[in-house]
Amino acid sequence: MKRASQIINDIQNNKADSLFLDIYQDESMIEFQKKRYVDAIEQYINLYKDEEVEIFSVPGRSEVCGNHTDHQHGQVLATAINLDIITVVSKDEEKVLLKDKYTSNPVYINDLDMKEEEKDTSEGLIRGILYRFKELGYKIGGFKGFSTSNVLAGSGLSSSAAYEGMIGVILSGLYNDMKVDSVEIAKIGQYAENVYFGKPCGLMDQCACAVGGLIHIDFKDNSNPVVEKIDNDFSQYGYSLCIVDVHASHADLTPDYAAIPSEMKEVAAYFGKKFLREVSEEGFIKEISNIRHSIGDRAVARALHYFEEDKRVGKITKALKDNDFETFKACIKSSGDSSFKYLQNIYSNNDINNQAVTIALGLSELFLEGHGVSRVHGGGFAGTIQAFVENNYVQEYKKKIEEKKLADEMITHDIHLTPMIFDADSSFYYTYFKINSLKDWELLKKVYDIHPLKMQVTNFPEIIIAESWFDLEDADICKDEEVFKKFELNLDEMRWEKISVMQQSTIDYWESLGYKINLEKKEEAVSNQNITYATLRVVHP
Repeated sequence: MKRASQIINDIQNNKADSLFLDIYQDESMIEFQKKRYVDAIEQYINLYKDEEVEIFSVPGRSEVCGNHTDHQHGQVLATAINLDIITVVSKDEEKVLLKDKYTSNPVYINDLDMKEEEKDTSEGLIRGILYRFKELGYKIGGFKGFSTSNVLAGSGLSSSAAYEGMIGVILSGLYNDMKVDSVEIAKIGQYAENVYFGKPCGLMDQCACAVGGLIHIDFKDNSNPVVEKIDNDFSQYGYSLCIVDVHASHADLTPDYAAIPSEMKEVAAYFGKKFLREVSEEGFIKEISNIRHSIGDRAVARALHYFEEDKRVGKITKALKDNDFETFKACIKSSGDSSFKYLQNIYSNNDINNQAVTIALGLSELFLEGHGVSRVHGGGFAGTIQAFVENNYVQEYKKKIEEKKLADEMITHDIHLTPMIFDADSSFYYTYFKINSLKDWELLKKVYDIHPLKMQVTNFPEIIIAESWFDLEDADICKDEEVFKKFELNLDEMRWEKISVMQQSTIDYWESLGYKINLEKKEEAVSNQNITYATLRVVHP
């Protein structure tokens, strides 16, 4: 270990440059990472003190092929990416305390029982990983640290798996001489996510984050998955992997995710099996009519996806080994088509008016024009899409997709303050923007094809656009502030645990303007479970 201030000095004097290049594989990122690491270490010193620390990095992942096959003991092809979580950490005698923008509460190592109130929380993941480490006979202990991540939460890049991997790697490094196998860390993370976090998931995300690199994983024996590293210089093909954030979060989609493995397992159970990997495709095809009658068509369609996708993983892995990039691209396209048509994880049936992934895929197919292929990425329903794009076309694709991405690029820059405004008198929805500059206004007009209607934007920067979230081409603009005052603002509806940092900052904004905040809770039955949802409403005083 080194003192935190000494590590800062080493980084600033370029002594870690070769290490950064080894980790991130991109020379152009070295200066960015140096600043990022120094900032994180300084945060640690400010929170705790200048003392000896360790720094750990765990990457996010991108699923290349094998969409929703892992939970059926199938095969996947995945790769780690150069977006990661880094944690500056030191030992603590009694607890785990990690601070970041989503600061966790302390988890005491003498209290590791599962707690229902910690479902869907980072505290639940930490407690579950500590419990499983101890149960398996590994050493555990406390630690305190500061974490920062550029693995986008809710994006499909497995921020939760990376977080789980981080806790496991820290425990391995601080208390087990870094000897806990990476696949074991992945399985421990899966256990914590399934049991303590309350989200059913396969093992692919955790394996890709924990093992790193481009890997083919066979989950036939889920307790001992076969992990094969694929040696392939992807740069030789002249293509880049692009991840497009559609700015629709995975949050509150657990019932949609849970339905996929549940329905696939129903089909397996028809044959007296637990998982589709144990069922022959020939037997499945022979019994389709009876399965449709007894279980339903969507389950059949999803099982059909599994059988073809599992074979596709073998085909695309062989293509990479043979340097056959044309077959690789064809497999990517057919995988995406199968997810859209048969797996049906592009949008939630509980929210059919919100189809950001559908639109992003449609625009990508239009914009790429033979320069690449795209598909849904990860679990689906929200988050991100994946595109393999010719290197010399990446900037053009980026430009086009950002211009037409439903103004979501602006949302990330604090221009869009609330997803919708509800006029209680007419049951009509609006979209609300605060324009900070004329440049923002020009971007808003371009994205939504809005005409200014003689509006003096500089005199009234708060813009209300009628109609729905997406269908705004013929929108009207309400200029009268008195009209705005009668609106009730539906800030957010979420599965209720606690108010997030982002939600709290929005609440603070409206309260600073003198508005009243109401919090309404309601219970709703989803997949035979009672789930509490909460709506934050801002009402003019």
